[in-house]
Amino acid sequence: MKKIKMGVVLILLMLISCSNKNDEINIEEGLFNKLSDISLSMYVEKMENKDDFVVFFYSLRCSYCIDMMDSYLKSYIDEGNTIYGINVNKEKSFDELISYQEKDAPYIHFNQNQQIIISCPLIQFIEEGQIVKYFYGKQRIIF
Repeated sequence: MKKIKMGVVLILLMLISCSNKNDEINIEEGLFNKLSDISLSMYVEKMENKDDFVVFFYSLRCSYCIDMMDSYLKSYIDEGNTIYGINVNKEKSFDELISYQEKDAPYIHFNQNQQIIISCPLIQFIEEGQIVKYFYGKQRIIF
């Protein structure tokens, strides 16, 4: 009986610590406030308008995203460049995104329900509505 109680207590502690609201960076104080946040529908609109832009798909819970933002993108933005940001945790579906990606893009995955999952961090450089260069995961970036 003691082992069961101890097990329940441990499980409760794990659940409480895993649901800590401090897992996300405070976007008001963090590096991510330098991004110009856009929605996925705005991304699609920019692609359809054949705009030139840079977009960063990120998660506030992703240590690679934080590293990429701090190591590379912060200085790129500080030089006066605009980077649009899409927080992957805020988007419900990426289905409309697939038609604008290259076939067999290594950063696009499907879950067991055939829903699209985007690897993050992902940076796309887009010219005239076409992806000309991208970096994803923990890759070294050279601008």
